[in-house]
Amino acid sequence: MTHRVAVVVTDSAQCWMHAAAIKLGFSVISPREAAPERIAMQRPALIMVDWSPSRIEENTALVVALRNGAATRRVPIFVGYSDKNDVPLEVWSANDIAVMEIPFLPVAFHASIASLTGDVGILKTILKDSSNVGEPQALEPMDQRLINALADVEPTAALSYQQAVADLRAGDRLSWRGTAHELREALRVALATLAPDELVKAEPWFEPEPSVKGPTMRQRARYVFRKRGESRDATEAAEHAVGAAEDAVGLFVRSGYSRSSRSAHTGSEKLEVLRARDFVRLALAELLAVDSA
Repeated sequence: MTHRVAVVVTDSAQCWMHAAAIKLGFSVISPREAAPERIAMQRPALIMVDWSPSRIEENTALVVALRNGAATRRVPIFVGYSDKNDVPLEVWSANDIAVMEIPFLPVAFHASIASLTGDVGILKTILKDSSNVGEPQALEPMDQRLINALADVEPTAALSYQQAVADLRAGDRLSWRGTAHELREALRVALATLAPDELVKAEPWFEPEPSVKGPTMRQRARYVFRKRGESRDATEAAEHAVGAAEDAVGLFVRSGYSRSSRSAHTGSEKLEVLRARDFVRLALAELLAVDSA
């Protein structure tokens, strides 16, 4: 990433985009005149546009021109805006573009850039340094080990787990359903990556579960452990751990907690999500062979 260029289009000399791009390993160029041909001359790997309300027409014309230009047609574009009504439909619908409202979580920004550029190394670097994702305190060692291991398997799973951990450390929330969803996604994506559908279905022991499309989480866990050559007892323990995590998260999501009952339930909500987090931790530690001590 050392020699890749990011062109930043902004009216501000101290735009946050400069620092953000440098932190991700880009060399930053911010041309005085943001003309499509001048941007193309820089051969950028990424174009970032600070969407100023005073330059809506100019920026829209620029994005359209960049998408029509032979040299910039496939260059990823990131747009940061403060009011979605300032961003026209032709920008939202353009190819290879990410449009995000400011402010946003650093982890969401990093995921967006990694997705745009196809560089999962961005996620791995950020995830393995908790100070880079807006975390004011050090993560618990167990969580950091899990995030590191997940980043090597599938960075989006690591992002989901890290987001859940950040939510639980941040304090009170109107609802904890999003946190529970992130925990379930971390486990689901990790299992789907380690045990793809076609490989699990090819196993002689596989039998479809009624009303379930594809292998279950327990079946995926069985595949992972059998391929690893683990004992029958260890395999059954892993299946049980995954099943318990799936059940704990699912029970919470189906429990019917809502914002309307916040005063009575928000404390118990967090306790239930913490319990689900513990089950997910154990399941991930088993699957990823991470020391849980």
